[in-house]
Amino acid sequence: MNHPIKRICALLAALLTAFSFSACANLREPGAEDGGEGENGILSPDENGAQPGAQTETHGGDWWELSRAGVSVPVPAAYLDNQDKVYMEFADELYEDEGVSYGYVGFYPASYEEITRMSEDEVYDLIDRAFYPVMVFGIDGGRGESDLAAWLDSDGWDAPSSLTAVGKAGDWTFFRGVFGASENSYEGETGKIADEIAAALADAAQFQYSEPAAESQLPVPSVAGRIVSFSTEDVYGNPVTAEDVFSGNEITVVNVWASWCPPCQAELPDLADLHTRLGEKNCGVIGILYDAGDGTGLEDGIAHMESAGVNYPVLIPDADLYTAFPLYAFPTTYFVDSTGQIVGDSVVGANVPGYESAVNDLLAGK
Repeated sequence: MNHPIKRICALLAALLTAFSFSACANLREPGAEDGGEGENGILSPDENGAQPGAQTETHGGDWWELSRAGVSVPVPAAYLDNQDKVYMEFADELYEDEGVSYGYVGFYPASYEEITRMSEDEVYDLIDRAFYPVMVFGIDGGRGESDLAAWLDSDGWDAPSSLTAVGKAGDWTFFRGVFGASENSYEGETGKIADEIAAALADAAQFQYSEPAAESQLPVPSVAGRIVSFSTEDVYGNPVTAEDVFSGNEITVVNVWASWCPPCQAELPDLADLHTRLGEKNCGVIGILYDAGDGTGLEDGIAHMESAGVNYPVLIPDADLYTAFPLYAFPTTYFVDSTGQIVGDSVVGANVPGYESAVNDLLAGK
């Protein structure tokens, strides 16, 4: 099978290769308590099994929402009860120009803690041994099974053993696909858990369907109006408060990034140039190195900063900063006025021209 996990920036692969066109997945549920970060950068799932991939969040902690696929999947109790033994991840993709989407839920025969201690080769071996109890495709325009089968063939997928219509939303029709990797081949206790999870997800009628959302339409936490207050240190150990960084600027661009995120790294030189230009308008840039909060990304982050010629403050997040700036993906950029109030809309993904445009609009009162 043409494994979907090798086709998109899905969680486990993204943790190691960590790339996408403009943004990297935020491996933390929006609005959820952080479960803590492991040795290879994996953020642990919370007690509700929340562990979003690139375009996912949960409904009240008990649904996996694959927004770009147009499907929401209930989190099985068998997974919630056995997170010390197995791990599940999920992701989605939307091909807007082709009117096709897909989402999947994958099962791995190892716990989160075990995965965090694995080498890259061991993680990819784990991926090869995964099975996918849920794989749902959407196709628009009133097209049907034969159209979807033709698209799968043209896109390089192995032929599914079955495609079954399972739902509709607007002019989208959704099909559940069964491939070789959809079958549980595990034995012993792991096999029993996998069977229970597969049984819980067997009836696609329980899933919720909606028209797939393009990336720009996905829900991004809105925190405009929030007052930001913190007392932390920059990456070099200097004490910094909210008043220190915000009071001297009419607008401050707050760029939240991670050391392992290539789009974040790539925009650092442009952010340095932006900081220089904004200085002429009594504005500026600060960075928040998200994975420096527990020290894991500090050394690599500083190396990337120094290589890029970063000329603006980069802070180590404390609890107040984590709360103030919720994330959907890395990088996410916010705008804060001189009083410490978040203003305007956040920008998801690397887009320095977009940041500058947003600052100009805010200065002009738009």
